[in-house]
Amino acid sequence: MIDKVEDHLYLGSAHDVLHSAGKAKLKSLKITHVLTISAMPVAESDQLPDVVYMFAFAMDTPRQDLLGCSLLEDCLRFIADAINEDGNVFVHCEAGVSRSVTVVGAYLMRKHEWSSELAVTKLTQIRPNARPNNGFMKQLSFFEETGFRADNESLRSCRSYCQWCAETGNSGHLVEYERGKPADPVAETFKCYKCRNVLFHDRHLIRHWKRNGEQCQFGYLITPMKWISMSEYQGKISCPHCGEKLGQFSWGGRKCQDENDCGTPITPWVHLHRAKIDKASVPNSSAIAPSMSPSIAPHSPSLFPPPYDTSSHSRLHESSSH
Repeated sequence: MIDKVEDHLYLGSAHDVLHSAGKAKLKSLKITHVLTISAMPVAESDQLPDVVYMFAFAMDTPRQDLLGCSLLEDCLRFIADAINEDGNVFVHCEAGVSRSVTVVGAYLMRKHEWSSELAVTKLTQIRPNARPNNGFMKQLSFFEETGFRADNESLRSCRSYCQWCAETGNSGHLVEYERGKPADPVAETFKCYKCRNVLFHDRHLIRHWKRNGEQCQFGYLITPMKWISMSEYQGKISCPHCGEKLGQFSWGGRKCQDENDCGTPITPWVHLHRAKIDKASVPNSSAIAPSMSPSIAPHSPSLFPPPYDTSSHSRLHESSSH
């Protein structure tokens, strides 16, 4: 069922974008933009002509971070831009209960300066089965705490959000990264042991600590990178140059597998085996910025699984089965 939230804004489920009855309803409502917050995008074969589709990868788990990596901010911008252009936006996840309700709730909070409790209450009156999971409810409260801001600086200044990230294994999302911003100097590069291809730098590492307070040394956990094919929910990581198997990834996250008193949850889990990676120091690193030298230029972190481009509002061209 498609529910009208307010003028130009509608909420529903994946069924409404995949089946004929739902598509007919979208046409009758003159929907111009569709925002999908799910594990899979709307396949091109299921997309309506002349409709702009945006995909944001997110799982419906309490540890899924919607605030970090500009995910929520990009979604809110997509909705606001469409409505400002007199468009009609349909927002959905799988069941229209948790992920999409959280994003629409954040939009209402920012627009009307509502509390998280009021926004969710209003949505449950419109859509009785609306029920964001506990982790999403906490993140809406953090969003309220920041004054309805979800930019990196505001989030890093929100102590409760930072604490939640530490507890849920999302600390890697606090690594500051902005497109076009000069990168910090690189101290170490990490290469494929077989072909010596540079894979990542020290600033891409996600560090965490064991229960005894010592830093865990279980392999290399890094932020998602553009060279890693991460269009599936989980899978293996191979060197893009020689094809050597390097590790595994899982967007749903895992607990650290170090046997010596760790077990910290890390989301997403992007793990490379130490035996497959060679580490090298960069001479005079204090004076060298990676953006200035092609030989050590970093691969930029990818905020969502490639090849889905959520930085633009263009139609996605990758098909995927639901």
